[in-house]
Amino acid sequence: MFIFGFFVSLWLLCFSLASLFLFGFFVSLWLLCFSLVSLFLFGFFVSLWFLCFSLVSLYLFGFFVSFWLLCIFWVSLFLFGFLCFFLASLYLLGFFVSLWVSLFLFGFFVSLWFLYSLSLLSFLLIFSVL
Repeated sequence: MFIFGFFVSLWLLCFSLASLFLFGFFVSLWLLCFSLVSLFLFGFFVSLWFLCFSLVSLYLFGFFVSFWLLCIFWVSLFLFGFLCFFLASLYLLGFFVSLWVSLFLFGFFVSLWFLYSLSLLSFLLIFSVL
């Protein structure tokens, strides 16, 4: 009986060690699979988050770049209009100045011609009276 009990207890001990080993093996296998799946899901969600973040940042970057280009376009249009207005006003100013100068010169030469004709008429009248 003692030997039978010894072998039964030895067998139970081996069985329990083997079952503990198998239980530990399957638990560690399960934990390894769970950690791999969780790492895969974590990597998937992290990559998805980075993808969304990069898309949002690209969208915001494109929005601000297009807004900046639009502002530059409007500023350049304003400056171009201001430059055209300035050049047109300079052209009109030059036109009016040249018109004024030509009118002044025309008036000067007309008055000079009148003075010359009056002096010639007065000279002729003086000589005709004499």
